[in-house]
Amino acid sequence: MAIATQNDTRWAWDEQKLEALDLIAEGCTPHELIAQKLGIGRKTLWVWREQPAFQSRLQAILHEAAQSLATTRVAHKVLRVKDMQERIEALQYIVSERAKHYGGMHPGADTGYVAPVATASGRQAWAVDTGLMTELRALEQAVAKELGQLVEKN
Repeated sequence: MAIATQNDTRWAWDEQKLEALDLIAEGCTPHELIAQKLGIGRKTLWVWREQPAFQSRLQAILHEAAQSLATTRVAHKVLRVKDMQERIEALQYIVSERAKHYGGMHPGADTGYVAPVATASGRQAWAVDTGLMTELRALEQAVAKELGQLVEKN
C-alpha cells in the first residue's frame, strides 16, 4: 500500500483509517499503540493525521462530542453539585440506617460506619466501612471545590 501524502489526491477513507480516526478521537490510546493495533507504522499514522480530510473529520467529531457534552447535567455546575449532593445524602442515609439497625450490637456500630462483614470462613466480623467513608469525603471535597470553598494546603 502506498503511503498517501498531504497533497495526494488518492486519499480515500477505508476501515483502517476510520478506526484510526475513532481511536484518536477517543483520546485514550497513545498513537504508537494505535499504529500497532492497526498494523501500520507510526509514520503512516502521522501521514494520515496530517491529511486535511483526516484533520477536518477529527475536528468535526471532537466538536460534536463537545456540543453533546455541553447539554448534559455534568456540564452545568449547579446540576453537577446537586447530583453530588444527592449522592452524599444517599450515602448518609445508609450510614443512618446502619446506625439504627446495628447500634449497640458492636462497639462503634451506632455510628453507622462500622458494619458486619462476612469473612472467608463464613463467620461474621465487624469492620469500618472505609470505602463508604472515602467516597463521602471525596464527594464533600468535590462539592467544596466546585463552590470555591476548598483551600488547597501547600
